[in-house]
Formats: sequence, C-alpha cells, structure tokens
Amino acid sequence: MKKFAISLLTLFIAFAANSQEPASNQTAGSYYSNGIEKEAQGNHVGAIADFDYAISLDPKYTDAYIARGISKWMNDNLDGAWSDFDLATDIDSTSGKAYYYRGLAYFEYYYYEDGCLDLYQALLLGYTEAEFDYEEYCE
Repeated sequence: MKKFAISLLTLFIAFAANSQEPASNQTAGSYYSNGIEKEAQGNHVGAIADFDYAISLDPKYTDAYIARGISKWMNDNLDGAWSDFDLATDIDSTSGKAYYYRGLAYFEYYYYEDGCLDLYQALLLGYTEAEFDYEEYCE
C-alpha cells in the first residue's frame, strides 16, 4: 500500500511539473508568439495550449483564435478549427483573415457557397491572400 501511495505521489508531482499554468508575467502577446513558434515546429498541441493561454488573458484576441484554429486544423480537429474561425469573425467582423480561414474550412465541409461568400468577404475587407482561392474555386 505504501508503494502504491508513493507511486501516486510521484505521478502527481510529475504531472504537476509538466502542466503549464500561465505565468503571471507573460502577456497574451507573448503566449501568442510562443504558439506561433511551436506551430512552426509542428508542435500543434503545444501551440494550441499557448493560444489557449493568450485567449484566456485577452478573450478578444482575434489573431489568437485564428492561429489556434489553424493549429487545430493541422491536428485534424476541423470542427474545433471552424469554431475558432467563427469566433474570430464574431469578435472582429472586419478581419479578412478570419473570413478567409473560415471560408477554407467551409470547403472542407463541402459548403462551397458559404466558403465562396467568406472568401469574397475576405477580399472586400482587403485580405488579398484570398484572391487566388476565390479565383480558383468560386469563379
């Protein structure tokens, strides 16, 4: 019984040491930057965690929602990605980038008309990166 209790205590300590809580001195922007770095390294789960922290510190951080959505998409969580892109458009209806990524997610769901509408909205908002996809899939 004593060995079992020691094993549980060891496991708890290891878990606590590995669990990341937001450091009080880090800003939403620093967590966002860390998430971008982790995503670039292919660490989708770590990136998502950093974007979660950025959003917890700044719930209106549109770019963090978009970046988290991209990381979720790369981690095969399309529902989560679409949800983040949708939240980003709700928070900032002037974000062409949010409409662009939500439009791409619509295509993954075979909602081509909705996808084209979002790509068009991205273009109207000045997000020029949407131009190629709009011309390729919507015209």
